[in-house]
Amino acid sequence: MADTYANYKELAAVEVKGVDYDIHYHKVNGSKTIIFTPHGGGIEPGTSELVKAVATSFYNWYEFDGMKPSGNSILHITSTHFDEPIALKMVGESLYSMALHGYNDTSMKHTNVGGLDYNLRDRVIKELKTEGFSAGVARDGLSGTEPKNITNRTSRGKGVQLEISTLQRQAFFINADTSRANRINTTDVFKKYVKALQKAMG
Repeated sequence: MADTYANYKELAAVEVKGVDYDIHYHKVNGSKTIIFTPHGGGIEPGTSELVKAVATSFYNWYEFDGMKPSGNSILHITSTHFDEPIALKMVGESLYSMALHGYNDTSMKHTNVGGLDYNLRDRVIKELKTEGFSAGVARDGLSGTEPKNITNRTSRGKGVQLEISTLQRQAFFINADTSRANRINTTDVFKKYVKALQKAMG
């Protein structure tokens, strides 16, 4: 489905910051790594919670937080067009980036890992598999290999992108409930997933 907004400027002209969406970020002195989601909050539920848990106090993090009671998919700007200024600046100042996304699949628990940072991509897959998760190299539309994809707009020109299935993200929360109110209630599966990503980031 085509995006409603072609870029952040179009979105910001219609949607109300602090009501429909918000932008949250944290910078760690000396960190050259960013963990982020351009489709956080209710857009691709579970990605915001992962970003903050993986980054903790070690890495810079950023989330574009969809806050609507429903219909947050309207706030989705595809990664090659995502140009929110704070995100662009933080990624551009980073050596390493990890973008966390969700894709619609309720049939299997799986993570597609892509991006142009092939070494980090392969480490992520290895660590996820070590923790018992299904993961593989992303193909076709989920590959994240476009140079304009925001995860690849680091100072090195490459980053990684994780596309996490709906079923896998549901497993991160008690009763598989990904509503905003319940997303504070994470499972042991969530903790194992976070551990795998932290190990991959080294």
